[in-house]
Amino acid sequence: MSLVKEISPKTLYEKNLLLLKTIFHHIPELPETKSVSYFNSILTIHNVIKNDLSGTCQTPEPETRIATIGQVFQSLIEVEQMIFGETTQKSNSSVAACLKHTEQLIYRLESNQSLCTLL
Repeated sequence: MSLVKEISPKTLYEKNLLLLKTIFHHIPELPETKSVSYFNSILTIHNVIKNDLSGTCQTPEPETRIATIGQVFQSLIEVEQMIFGETTQKSNSSVAACLKHTEQLIYRLESNQSLCTLL
């Protein structure tokens, strides 16, 4: 086991799956397709969360265009805004920053205090 934390698109995808599991008791089905990249899969997860929070009950279409880390970062900020009504991250759209921000969202959702805001 390494003492160095792995930072990769795959670990970012796995953290976003954990975020999905943290939000939902019964995880919605994700579209079954072979995604172009981990970033595309992450955007699909974010779309499931955003559709649920906005009251839209439909399975989002998987992302077909090649996604970038900038798009993943922006989508993560939108998810945070929808859940908490505010955003704590302003810039730095790197894999490491998105991974850390996803971990912070999971922590905030799992904390004992209810920090969620109904908009």
